[in-house]
Amino acid sequence: MQKPKQDTIPKTVLKYTTVNVDPGFFESGRKILALDPKYAVIGKGDKPYILYATPKFTANTLPPAIARQIYNVKNIVLQSTFDSDPASKKEQEHIPDWVVNFTQVSSLTFDYFVLDRLGSLKALPLKHLIIRDCKFSDRRQLIEAINQFKELKYFVFDQSLPSGVADDVRRQNPKLIILTQEEYLAKGLADL
Repeated sequence: MQKPKQDTIPKTVLKYTTVNVDPGFFESGRKILALDPKYAVIGKGDKPYILYATPKFTANTLPPAIARQIYNVKNIVLQSTFDSDPASKKEQEHIPDWVVNFTQVSSLTFDYFVLDRLGSLKALPLKHLIIRDCKFSDRRQLIEAINQFKELKYFVFDQSLPSGVADDVRRQNPKLIILTQEEYLAKGLADL
């Protein structure tokens, strides 16, 4: 038997990052409904529940059955990129216009975003607002935007929030529970 030439042996090329999933994820009735370099849709059963998305997400690229239900998701995690390279996450993105269409969302996470247009989302029924590695240009405008969410119960932040901002939010809205990201996770409040 003759050995095949090197150029006739098929090569496998991995184009996307591997997805690691905890087995408990499936035991809780959740499953991955759609996966793309711009988004991941996690469902409870067959209904979309969590949307992990970059600003380049568009609902028209979803499978039709999921696209019909996507605007009913309860949790959105917006990331500037899914790239694992820390250098690619240095560029913060502006809040995409399509976020306002998610009228059922109760938990919204921003990861590497500019929050200057946070006030444009005030009609959303948010109960949890989580910011990680975010920037803003006007401190007063950010505080006003946070306080405009009528149903907001939890405001969660990391070290990117300048000192004093959380205290200012707390003074203006004493009923709001303000936690660091570590406290939020330790209390088991993240339903992700």
